[in-house]
Amino acid sequence: MTTRTGKLATEAVDLATIQVARCLGVIADIITAFRTGITALGKIGRGLHKSMGDMVEIAANGTARIVRPLNQYKAEFVGFNPGTLYSNPVPIRIVRKVGRPRILDGNSRKGWEHIQKRHMQPDGEADLFAPGTTREQLQDAADEIVQNGTRQTPPTNKVQTFTKRMTINGMRANYKVVVDTATDEVVTMYPMLGGS
Repeated sequence: MTTRTGKLATEAVDLATIQVARCLGVIADIITAFRTGITALGKIGRGLHKSMGDMVEIAANGTARIVRPLNQYKAEFVGFNPGTLYSNPVPIRIVRKVGRPRILDGNSRKGWEHIQKRHMQPDGEADLFAPGTTREQLQDAADEIVQNGTRQTPPTNKVQTFTKRMTINGMRANYKVVVDTATDEVVTMYPMLGGS
């Protein structure tokens, strides 16, 4: 009987050791996730601090006012499935929040003028879009691509690139949109013909 009692006691100690090891593993995962989150927040803070001079204007009376909206960030869950019970922390990442992209008039380097001169006929160097494609069609498509397309750039970059296969003015292709998240301005937009 004592041998059996000793064996049961050993198994109970082994079981308790396994439970403690699991708890320590979970705690280690939590600490690692926390450390990663703090590091990401530190990067965001440095980026915001660096660009504050561009966003704040000091008035003659010494008061400061924000001249441009601050970049906003959001947390995205990576691989999260609603209704699933997770034993480990769900991985998250901090990303720049992109609002509704706007195709502004722009210049030769960004916006509508750039898109017309570089990617459309008759004014442009190329005829990438279907003939007769309008600014309104591209505006609607840019919104769709940013909201439902695939992000191609690291999520904390100021300039974000999105792609999506869709049809614009009868032309089906993979389209790319590049957005400046500080202002939500579309830098450029074009169909990726030939795998570019």
